[in-house]
Amino acid sequence: MKCKNHSKSGLMIALFFCVLSLSLQAPEPQTESLWGFEVTFSNRSLRGQVIHGDRGDDATFLEAMRRLTEASDRFVNAIRNQQEQHARVNLQQFPTNNDYNCSIQTAAVFPDKAHKLTFPDGFWMLIAIDDGCLEVTAKPVTVEELKRQEPRIQKVIFDTAYSLGLDVVYVGGGHLHNDFNRSFRSPCLTPQQNAVKFRNSFVYYSLHPSFAQGILSRRIDYTNNPPLAMMLRERNPGSDRDIILPTTRDIDTALGSRPPTAANLNDVIWGAFTNLISEFDRAVAENRWTEAEWGAEALATKINERIYRRFGRLKPLVEGKFNAINLMRVALQGYDFRTQEYRILDGQTTAGHLVADVLFHDAILNHAEALARNGQKVELGGYAHTRPKFSGTSEVLADFDRVVSELKLPARDFADYPWLRRMPEREGARAPLFLGTCRSKVSFVFR
Repeated sequence: MKCKNHSKSGLMIALFFCVLSLSLQAPEPQTESLWGFEVTFSNRSLRGQVIHGDRGDDATFLEAMRRLTEASDRFVNAIRNQQEQHARVNLQQFPTNNDYNCSIQTAAVFPDKAHKLTFPDGFWMLIAIDDGCLEVTAKPVTVEELKRQEPRIQKVIFDTAYSLGLDVVYVGGGHLHNDFNRSFRSPCLTPQQNAVKFRNSFVYYSLHPSFAQGILSRRIDYTNNPPLAMMLRERNPGSDRDIILPTTRDIDTALGSRPPTAANLNDVIWGAFTNLISEFDRAVAENRWTEAEWGAEALATKINERIYRRFGRLKPLVEGKFNAINLMRVALQGYDFRTQEYRILDGQTTAGHLVADVLFHDAILNHAEALARNGQKVELGGYAHTRPKFSGTSEVLADFDRVVSELKLPARDFADYPWLRRMPEREGARAPLFLGTCRSKVSFVFR
């Protein structure tokens, strides 16, 4: 009897330590995405100075090059002046932890000229010229590393730009790049989970055209980065009449008896997208999924070919690039750094604003990964047949609040994040798309 009681107590002790060991197991490793950014600045002297594409005659091109190159040189000289001032203050002994402590290398590759700033910790930023602006890019880093770099980016880039009379470029600036291989070939996930993660993140973004209606940008830019649910402008400015667009035979077939209005074509585009996602979902559900046919890269390529390139001819710019999420660097060959580019964003006005944008997009990827780990998908729901639409400030902001809650973002930090809440109503309605003056109104700080 005593021995029996002992064996029972031994079993209970064993069970206790088994449960304890399970509870103390480390959580599953989470993919840490890498993020790159494009921060752009300009002024009235640089605006319209084209050096790529249709750049006009030689004299016009040379004048554009002169203005942009001089602006780039002034930017870097201002950084050098800061280095000299800090050196004098510190009796010629430059402090190694100073934000301006960097080496500066200049590379001239016609027609571009770039200055590379390399810091002691290995972080680097590149100041280059582009059409009508200076563009600053940087070493791709994780969210946590970007937070650490925030004070440096603010001082060296934003403060320098503003001191030179440069301001933010809203249209065509502010884009974020996510390292596709790092995010969707993650060793933390199986190949199928990686594909479901990409599917989830892309569907999630596409279900919220509100991001382009006053959240990440002040209004939709149909030329550069329209959301997939609203790829075509449906009304001429100041008119209630829907726009009629020329079509092709296969698009006419998809329209059926409906007239080729932009609204009807947007319905066709959304239907083609949801059909593609449904094909992916059936392949997973029926155990027909293969990485070659439906892996993350294969799905990105299908979206680029069957949606962007097929319907892109209806837009002013036909490349797959000019959409809310640009997949060209994944779907096409020849790109060293394979990224998906998030283009909806307006130009960031501070380093804190930049960090907030990256945090927001990183949270979408984390949400997509958490669902994929559990075999779950972002559901199309009722939007499988009717594309998502939001109208009016209240609907857009209500959708954003739902997103903040769903992504488990700190509501207090993101309370003033949408452009609709940051900009005065009169300015938000008619704010210029190229140059802005609200840099002092955005002060996100995340720690």
